[in-house]
Amino acid sequence: MAVSLVCERLTTGRITAIDRSHAAITAATARNRDHVAAGKVTLEAVPLADAAFTGRRFDKIFAVNVNAFWTTGMRELAIVKRALHSQGTLYLVYQPPTAGQLATLSGKVKSTLERAGLGVASITTERRGTPLLCVSARVPLHSP
Repeated sequence: MAVSLVCERLTTGRITAIDRSHAAITAATARNRDHVAAGKVTLEAVPLADAAFTGRRFDKIFAVNVNAFWTTGMRELAIVKRALHSQGTLYLVYQPPTAGQLATLSGKVKSTLERAGLGVASITTERRGTPLLCVSARVPLHSP
């Protein structure tokens, strides 16, 4: 669904979407067949830890409910950091089971991102209805 929403708003550029699930990529390909045909999207079935974005750099990278970014995601974050343009932004979105988990999850995500050498730009939480955490991060300007 996220790929569809992004593609509908693209005026320039394109989206590369990955998921470790072949079933998810198959469903996304079917849902977005017109966007695929128009060259707006490339879909790849690959775990982020195995993704080879050789030569590709991204202005924006976003992930929804990717637990590696608050557990043991150093390998994945290194891949993301290399793939971001110097002024690019990483956006992470999580839906924890309860609003009571937002503060703990926020702290874990922030800590993991900072250990990976990314600067946290913003942390936003929503407690009404479905609990939601949104975090944005960037590669610091002084970073190699």
